[in-house]
Amino acid sequence: MLFFFTSRAYDAAKDEFTKKIADETSYVVLPHEGRNAGFRTDRATWLGKLRSEMETDEVVVFVHGYNTPQFRMLRRLRKVKAGLRNHGYRGGIVAYSWPNREQFSKYHADRDSVPDFARALYADGIKPLMALSGQTRVHLLCHSMGSYVFLMAMSGVAGTRKLSEVAFVAADLDQPWFVPGKQGERLLSAWSGRFTNYYSTKDRVLDLSEKIIHGDPRIGGDGLPHPTGANQQDIACADRYMSPDYDGKRERVYSHSFYFDDGPWLRDLALTIAGKAGGALPTRGPAPVPPDHVLL
Repeated sequence: MLFFFTSRAYDAAKDEFTKKIADETSYVVLPHEGRNAGFRTDRATWLGKLRSEMETDEVVVFVHGYNTPQFRMLRRLRKVKAGLRNHGYRGGIVAYSWPNREQFSKYHADRDSVPDFARALYADGIKPLMALSGQTRVHLLCHSMGSYVFLMAMSGVAGTRKLSEVAFVAADLDQPWFVPGKQGERLLSAWSGRFTNYYSTKDRVLDLSEKIIHGDPRIGGDGLPHPTGANQQDIACADRYMSPDYDGKRERVYSHSFYFDDGPWLRDLALTIAGKAGGALPTRGPAPVPPDHVLL
């Protein structure tokens, strides 16, 4: 089965989720992993079905980026689930589907609307998942603008229990936000047991974001500012993208999302979620700027 929760409004007449923001969160179960047909249910039933599939007391929450239709979110969720399963992960895996306009040209509109729904990620997803049992470890994986959704979700939230592993991949966030002591770095320190940032200097989508939209380097394209804080790790992934595995496949959009097809990245992610020490992982080598690493 596949599981997701969403802030997309549901159109009962068409039996589909729309691009609009919902008044309340929906919980969805897809009984057949190869099909996108599923059913809405209440939170308690959804959590119960998820719990019955979990062999270990841990859950990964995947948050997609902008310009992502629901079918593409589900495709990537399947890839993440298969990759983690192949490398020994036996906990739950869910996605948060947030309302976006599903157009490359709607970047500003999507980003501006994030504060209108982001709190649902924590209040209706992370928080109840943490309460599944006293031992449940909740991990977070955010792609692209999904990392911004997470920061907006956690800003101003009071809590004492941290997420175990937080991983950003191709994060579309201003690098200066993560100077030690700045808001982004403080939020990650407050809410993550460990933070892993996967970045690629060959990410052409984030090049556009930096040069045309924001003017600041993106941590998904240039990495974290140095020195990184305690329990933070930067993983350079450009060498993987430039490997022969991607000959003939390199183009702008794929440079931003190749991770979901990359076996070494999925293995590294699984080992990271398992809590393995970053410096000892077989998927990494030393980077020119310690304590960073290069994805092999």
